[in-house]
Amino acid sequence: PAMVTLNKKLFRAPEYKAIKTIDSEYDGFLANRALPSMLKPGIWAIPIPFVEAVDDETRAYVGRRQAAVGILAGAWDRIIDEAETELGPQLFDPRNYPSSGRLAERFYVEHRWLDYGVPGRLQAIKSDIWTRERTKAEQEIANVKIEAIQTIRARALDLVGHIAERLTPAEDGKRRVFRDSMLGHVREFIELFPALNTAAGDAALSPLVERARRAIDGVDAQVLRDDELVRQGVANEFAAIRTALDGMVVERTRKITIDEDDDILPF
Repeated sequence: PAMVTLNKKLFRAPEYKAIKTIDSEYDGFLANRALPSMLKPGIWAIPIPFVEAVDDETRAYVGRRQAAVGILAGAWDRIIDEAETELGPQLFDPRNYPSSGRLAERFYVEHRWLDYGVPGRLQAIKSDIWTRERTKAEQEIANVKIEAIQTIRARALDLVGHIAERLTPAEDGKRRVFRDSMLGHVREFIELFPALNTAAGDAALSPLVERARRAIDGVDAQVLRDDELVRQGVANEFAAIRTALDGMVVERTRKITIDEDDDILPF
């Protein structure tokens, strides 16, 4: 027994998968518009141009999720009955399942906006403290800016590298599968890049993003699948962009962790 671990699924339900899909879609929306945060995971740094769109999407996400949770709760008795049948008398335990009302309470979303900076009231308490904290905050912001540049570059490298790889024949000479969504992801990044770069200010990346935009301007996935000349031209351009990005991306990891019980001055 000390060497064996067993697990069981409590239930299988499309209503629950629907909630996970909603969560995944929202995470993807944020990931494409957020930059690294100095704080703990779950806190996103949003460039100013995206604040309104992110706020609107967040409130819409909460509404969609609450509706999906209501559907799950409404189907809960059926889901438990199905689980009892599938698990059988030896594995099914009714104590594993909360009531439908309690179930809905366990699905919740909390969100709020924070403006990072030095509390102004410190200046009124003691100017020396405020000055020291302002200096530290300025250094932290400078560090985050460096990390933001690297994060955006890494995103660009992943997208460009994937396109270049999929447009290059496999070792046996056969064409690789190229899906429409691949170009869609690149175009979304190109569209969002100017706003992302307002926070990062990466002058070196801008011409490479513009070069990628020109390479796929007027090109769709079907053309890349059918036209060998266009396919090769885009592949060569993206391979060159990937090579340039390879020398610009440096792996960085840093976080400041704030415990839930820490006292934080309001600002």
